[in-house]
Amino acid sequence: MKIAWAVPGAAKQYWPAAAISEDVSADIGLIDVPILVIGGEKDKVDSVELLETVVVPSLPGAQLTVIPGVGHLSPLEAPHHVASRIDAFLAGGMVSAPYPEDVATAFDSGLNSGNVDGVMTLFHPQAVMRTTDGLVVDGGPGAIRGEIKKLVSLKPIIKNTVRLVLKSGDIALLLLDWEIRVAPDDHSSVQHGTATQIVERSATGNWQIRVSNPLGTG
Repeated sequence: MKIAWAVPGAAKQYWPAAAISEDVSADIGLIDVPILVIGGEKDKVDSVELLETVVVPSLPGAQLTVIPGVGHLSPLEAPHHVASRIDAFLAGGMVSAPYPEDVATAFDSGLNSGNVDGVMTLFHPQAVMRTTDGLVVDGGPGAIRGEIKKLVSLKPIIKNTVRLVLKSGDIALLLLDWEIRVAPDDHSSVQHGTATQIVERSATGNWQIRVSNPLGTG
């Protein structure tokens, strides 16, 4: 299908000549309504990494959702996906954690359903995560997303049980017992252990992971 564009010349030239370099950073922080940032996984103009490290942290309480296989023009490339993400956001269907202990439940729900975007909303933009095999992931949201995607590809069943919550203001420490079941080549594999998490309350009232540290596997 070919799309014919009918854009006045002046309007067409305004974007590359002026609008693309306009600095709106001073106005972004004034937004005080819920914000959903929609990105395309293959967008080379506004990459997912850019959205995660620059755009979302600049928007108070913003949530990011990424559409797989889509480039820069997501409303044209995947209109139904864009519409469904907006519908879910307006209906309050995004993953949230209004209490510190809800982080564990929301993480399990998002991961077990393969909802990478939902899981990523649970991580603070400056989060650090250690994987169960000891790898420290401290390269920002993009690096964490990569590890979460690898884990989701295994189609695991994960269960975190909160043993202890120590809360002080907008910071809380969680002690968790965790178990992951995966079935590589139809042979079930189980890992389990304990973990500590430091979580922080965001401007929207949801709690996000700042540090996640699984301790040992068995």
